[in-house]
Amino acid sequence: MRISACVIVKNEEENIARWLACVQQIADEYIVIDTGSTDRTVELAEQGGARVYPFVWCDDFSAAKNFALEQASGEWIIFLDADEYFPNKVIPKLKHRLQEYHPNRKIVGIISRLLNIDKDDNNRFMGAIGQVRVFRNMKSLRYAGQIHEHLLNTAQGGRRLQVAMEVEIYHTGYSQSLIQKKLRRNLRILQQRISQAGEQVEDYLYLMDCYFGLGDYEKAIEYAHKTIDSKISFVGMDGHAQDTLIVAMIKQQRPQEEILRVIDMAAEQYPAAPEYPLRKGILYWDSREYLQAQACLQRGLQMQKTVDAKATVCMEDNARRLLPYAYMYLGKLAEMQFQPQAAAEYFLQGLEIYPYEQKIFACFYQSIRGNTPADIIELLNQVYDKKEDAAFLADVLYQNQAGKVYLYYAKLAGCGEKGTHAYLAAGRYDAALICLRDELDSLYRLGILSAREKGIAQDTAALSLLLPCKYKEAWGELCQDKENVSMVAEILQRMQKEIMMFGEKQEQPI
Repeated sequence: MRISACVIVKNEEENIARWLACVQQIADEYIVIDTGSTDRTVELAEQGGARVYPFVWCDDFSAAKNFALEQASGEWIIFLDADEYFPNKVIPKLKHRLQEYHPNRKIVGIISRLLNIDKDDNNRFMGAIGQVRVFRNMKSLRYAGQIHEHLLNTAQGGRRLQVAMEVEIYHTGYSQSLIQKKLRRNLRILQQRISQAGEQVEDYLYLMDCYFGLGDYEKAIEYAHKTIDSKISFVGMDGHAQDTLIVAMIKQQRPQEEILRVIDMAAEQYPAAPEYPLRKGILYWDSREYLQAQACLQRGLQMQKTVDAKATVCMEDNARRLLPYAYMYLGKLAEMQFQPQAAAEYFLQGLEIYPYEQKIFACFYQSIRGNTPADIIELLNQVYDKKEDAAFLADVLYQNQAGKVYLYYAKLAGCGEKGTHAYLAAGRYDAALICLRDELDSLYRLGILSAREKGIAQDTAALSLLLPCKYKEAWGELCQDKENVSMVAEILQRMQKEIMMFGEKQEQPI
């Protein structure tokens, strides 16, 4: 069979190389629809062997995607966004599924598991939904909807989508540095269309997402209720409106009883979803109802282990992002019950899911700090890559006063072996005192320079309260000698050099 990979782009030079590297492992042709890039996107796509077609942007994602489908010659389409990709380990699984499904003409597409990853937060898992990104190239399959476009099948005769949970897609487009701009764009397009044609039932969910992402939780709650009441269903997103409603209510600090009622109603509708007992457990923990918290968290973890695979892919999976915190709270509860070994195991399970959560790391380290430095390092190296994660480990270990363990990872991170942090970790308090004195000296100079540059030289009362005597004298002379411009410039230049040196020292603090 022949496979076509399609994408629509605008200024995606950061992502297009990874997209190409992904689809080149499985597709026979690569079709890029450019909607007005001004960076190197088109150049990079052509260098990677893609056929690039210009498309005049008209605020309609479906129109652009359907134009791409018209250019495709393959029997199957892979339509990933530029910020989506199959991990390398998934490619063989996708190939196997396509070989299996290709002879059966009733199967027209695959529901894959799309994982939202925050690349700005160490690839933190944000949630998962089911999405159709692989489907047959058929005239009856076309996109609809200006934004949040979806496939429509106009053919008759028992055609179906096949769930393939193991075919995972990573999506980085909801990372914090990117999402706000996208949401404002989507909201603008929605509001323009609504002003012309009125608000439609299918708009509710998309308006809910926009308002929630932009921090307007009152509006998000309003449209979450409308979405739930409408009974409208989106493939792979069952439970999405309920979860958004719950989180928006938590963000607004609504009364716990009100939030629990909504959770119970959602759990009644989706009894196999582990996220609801997990949410209740976390709420109970926050209100110090520890026995209820423990029961709910343990029930949620058990449900997560036994949840039906098909139900997981058809529902939005929010349980996984709650699991690290569920393990952390169960670990703290175990500590309260004088079960240190169980607590350490819970904390470790939380870190294995999300290694870069500093709160969980702190709990785990405190639970094992009685071990020898060599044993602690061996434990940490089971969870982390000691070279790639060395900088993260050095930072959090310093915060947790980890001594020699900190020094080990600080050296691997290339931070050096000198400076305040290192001397404190090694117990050299005399040397640490000298470093701190030098840093404080630079900070005094920084204060003087900032005041001078901001034109507040005459108002020295506040600054004088903070400065030692020798700096008060220097500051007074600097303020009085207005005519000696060259002397002032020389002093400022010297201070600037010292401050720059201080800044470099801060970047490499050891």
